[in-house]
Amino acid sequence: MIKTATSVAGDCMYCFEGYGRRVIVNDEVAEVWHEHRQTVVTACESFGVLMGTTSVDRREIWIEAVTTPMPRDRHSRFSFALRDPGHQRAVCRKFTSSDGRAIYLGTWHTHPEPVPKPSCIDRSDWVTCLRANRGRPLAFVLVGTKEVRVFVRSRGRFRPLQRRCKSDGFN
Repeated sequence: MIKTATSVAGDCMYCFEGYGRRVIVNDEVAEVWHEHRQTVVTACESFGVLMGTTSVDRREIWIEAVTTPMPRDRHSRFSFALRDPGHQRAVCRKFTSSDGRAIYLGTWHTHPEPVPKPSCIDRSDWVTCLRANRGRPLAFVLVGTKEVRVFVRSRGRFRPLQRRCKSDGFN
C-alpha cells in the first residue's frame, strides 16, 4: 500500500536538520509512522520506502509519500525484508505521475524502543541502498515508540539529524 501526502510546504509535521541537510516530512507521512509504531510486545516491525522531491542543490529533501508492508514482505518483531515488488512499482508510479520530480529517497522502519538506534544490520542495509543509488540524497528513518529519528551519511558515518519543528515525540 502506498500512502501519499499531497502538500509538503503547508503541512510539515517534522523538520530535521544537520550536516548541511534538511529533511521535511508531511503530516500524512508522519501519521503513517505514528500508526505503525511497535507499541505492543506482539507488534512486528513495519517498514517501507520514502518518496518525494529534493531541492536543486539536493540539500533539502521533502518526504511526500511512503509505502507500508505489503503481502510478499517478511517481518518479525526485530527484523524485516522488503520483498514485495509493489514498493518499486509505487516508486515508478510516483516518478511518472510527478513528471520525474518525485524519486526514491530511502527507507523507513520501526524499532520497539522509545528512542531508536540503528543496528549493525540497519547500517549495512543503508550502505547497500547508497551504493545502489549513487549521487542521490538518501535519508533513513527509524520510528521508535516515542521518537522519530532521521539519519544521513556524512563524513563516512550515519549521523542523526536534529529535530527542528513541532513538538518531540508523537504527542
